[in-house]
Amino acid sequence: MSSVAERIVMFMVGADMLLEDRIDDLVQKHGQRIPGSTPEAKRQTLEHWASYDPSRNKKYFPWMFQQFIKGKTEWNDRTLDHVRDLLSDFEHYITMPSFEAPRDIYHYDMKSLEKTARKNAGLASKRDLKRGRERLDADVISSVGNIEVLAFKDGNTLAQEAWRAYSADNPNWTGAPLLPTMPKYATGYPDYPTPTTEPYSTDHLWCIRKPSRGADYIAKSPSKRFYVVRKNGGPYVGAEMGEWASQIVGIDNKQISMNVVEEIYDAFKPVLDEFAAKRWNVGSAASTLFGRLRIVRGELKPGETIQGTDLSNSSLKSLPDSLIVSGNLDVSGTKLKALPANLTVKGNLVISNTKISTLPPGLKVDGSLNLSGTKISSLPQGLKIGNLDISNTPVSQLPTGLQVTEVLKINGTPISVLPNDLRATKVYYSPETLTGEEIRRYFFWLRNEDLKKHFWKSPKVAGMDDPTKEVEWEKFVAPLMDFFQKAPLVGQAVAAMFEPVRTDKKRK
Repeated sequence: MSSVAERIVMFMVGADMLLEDRIDDLVQKHGQRIPGSTPEAKRQTLEHWASYDPSRNKKYFPWMFQQFIKGKTEWNDRTLDHVRDLLSDFEHYITMPSFEAPRDIYHYDMKSLEKTARKNAGLASKRDLKRGRERLDADVISSVGNIEVLAFKDGNTLAQEAWRAYSADNPNWTGAPLLPTMPKYATGYPDYPTPTTEPYSTDHLWCIRKPSRGADYIAKSPSKRFYVVRKNGGPYVGAEMGEWASQIVGIDNKQISMNVVEEIYDAFKPVLDEFAAKRWNVGSAASTLFGRLRIVRGELKPGETIQGTDLSNSSLKSLPDSLIVSGNLDVSGTKLKALPANLTVKGNLVISNTKISTLPPGLKVDGSLNLSGTKISSLPQGLKIGNLDISNTPVSQLPTGLQVTEVLKINGTPISVLPNDLRATKVYYSPETLTGEEIRRYFFWLRNEDLKKHFWKSPKVAGMDDPTKEVEWEKFVAPLMDFFQKAPLVGQAVAAMFEPVRTDKKRK
């Protein structure tokens, strides 16, 4: 009888020989479809594919090739990585009695195997359960100061962490503690056609408290991980890094603000570096949120064009000259003290609640402009804008030629006089500073040209020459103005355009 070692060697040699036979057979039958310019190159292609078969004797390789022949999947290293992960999971599942799906790989195609993997992503073996833990635990990716990043590999463990986010021991949760044993989570959302126990449908907080939801996110991620950022030891931010979509949300289940992005970036950077090194797609939310740090950290060049972005409440201190923004730019609540010269914003510009005190030369804004809460005290002549918000600023006088196609907000300013050529659809004002008498006076001059035309056509001046009509019109202006100050119909027209906003006396 051969020794154990000899039998092992013979088995391995036999497996290799079997694979060689399979490859030779496939090259003969399907050579035209296999990538490679020569038979040897085609063999190397198949050997490379076979290396992604996680089984010891390459038993899944024929199934892998079958998926290639079906032609429904683009066959590259990224696909092969995904296939290897799927087959590795399948190998694990079929060893467990709790796995209820078919155990024959040929029962599946790629799509159905992916669906089965997502459905069973939280399965744990009996041995794991006896140890009192899930099949896969979380990996600590990095720790910087009081911020720690963990990567969760299965839905059950992730659900436990998600529930902990709303527990009394999480220093980041200020609401009342939420427990999975609460009655409201037993029935969930009964108004659905089929009642559900999905926690999210009850309180609209993290849906990953349901293991199957977390397992689904994990299965869709290139890294097969779901990331949780802890702050001071408690859950703080959840990050789904999906292949084509991503979500970066706080425990309120809303996308995090820029100040939180900056807070967690150094600890989260190893995750981004891994995705970049492996050329994995991080999804638009992650790309947008973390990509903004390039702007915040002063890495833009003069004259550069960037996409519209929300930088509100970040530590942004400066922007380069001649910057072009293809969309909206929100820098409210930042540390900016000045806007760059020749800034072009092709959408809306929001600079509210900053220390900016003047508008720069060459500023172009195609949409709306929000200066609320700034120290800006004057506006350029001939300004044409969509919406203009100068509320709670020291602006005391509106410029001539100001045209606001939609809403003008001047409440909380010392403005007491309106220029006759002001044009706006709606005006919010402070009645403490802008009187009803001044508004009616402005309203008269707003309608002055139309009123004059009607006067010239009236029987009162019929038959008079133009110079005489002009003299009569000048005499008529005073009583007409008096009428505008008192007539109820004028008051109704004024009310449609001007809306009072009383100043909060508590605000200083």
